[in-house]
Amino acid sequence: MSLIRVGVVGVGIRGRHALEIPLSGMDGVRLKAVSFYPESEPVLWEGGGEASAIDYAKRYGAEYVEDWRMLVRRDDIDLISVMVEPAKTAEVVREAAAAGKAMVCDKPIAVHVRDAESICRAVAAAGVPMLVFFWLRHTASFRHISNRLTAGEIGKPLAASVELWMDGGPLPGFRATKAYVDSYGGGEVTNFGCYAIDYLCRLLGEPVAVQAMLSDAFYDDYAQVGMESLGTVLIKFASGAVGHLVTGRIPGKAGCPIIRASVTGEKGTLYADGAQLSANVYGEQDARLEMAPKAQEELLADFVRELRTGSWSGNLPGAEDALAVTKVLRAVYRSAQIQEQVLL
Repeated sequence: MSLIRVGVVGVGIRGRHALEIPLSGMDGVRLKAVSFYPESEPVLWEGGGEASAIDYAKRYGAEYVEDWRMLVRRDDIDLISVMVEPAKTAEVVREAAAAGKAMVCDKPIAVHVRDAESICRAVAAAGVPMLVFFWLRHTASFRHISNRLTAGEIGKPLAASVELWMDGGPLPGFRATKAYVDSYGGGEVTNFGCYAIDYLCRLLGEPVAVQAMLSDAFYDDYAQVGMESLGTVLIKFASGAVGHLVTGRIPGKAGCPIIRASVTGEKGTLYADGAQLSANVYGEQDARLEMAPKAQEELLADFVRELRTGSWSGNLPGAEDALAVTKVLRAVYRSAQIQEQVLL
């Protein structure tokens, strides 16, 4: 595949990152065409609807395609950037998979488990590659401790923990609405916690039970629609290990982002600070890592490299990983509601 031509479905949807922009900055990748997604709730349109999508296409030298279904079927499109909200992702993925297109999708991929399962079936049946943008596992220090764990340095893993905090309050112009919650499936635990859940599953394996506590303490608009600003989650894994995550968006300036992880095994503990690019085994000298490309950019670059070679490492997050995250997220909100552990 000499030139990878990218098509976008869902330009300008709130909370979806424009992954096609860093992609098109890579050698041999071109943003070919974009389309609007009119089925989205108007409150989710960050721009001015279809008019802003047309402007977006002009700004990046791409063609505007009115019907997104026609875009995914075009022979001159190789990779679809799926930017619609999670409640609508399954429909787009099924169409793109049926057309034999590779896909990159922002997180999470679905609100409901049934839709995540539908995505997995469609991708598997078509045999097309799909990257889900769980970049946290690609952070240099997080990969470092994951590799050391796999190498057996601390023996069988017993427990792991992830902290992921953002400060400064909600993004400018954002106001929590029921439409947002329905379209994304939750608040900040969905927004940030999905990264931590994916990483914990990568470290510890299959999740089997969840217990969660959520809070809407900081923002009135969050409280009005039942959207959490922070949460803490315990996850039990089939191996017997336990995972813990705390995440949220807090007001003021607290020196965030805070991105930390630790994993404890029978022989020791590994610790990583995602912001500082360091890792260490307690009692040993820190391993200071050389500054690497940003995790997000490197993840996309690795995906493009695998697309070109057709050789799949199994190390990049895909549909099955996203299904596991969706199952945990649904259990998180159920557990917080009934204030009990939920089995998966």
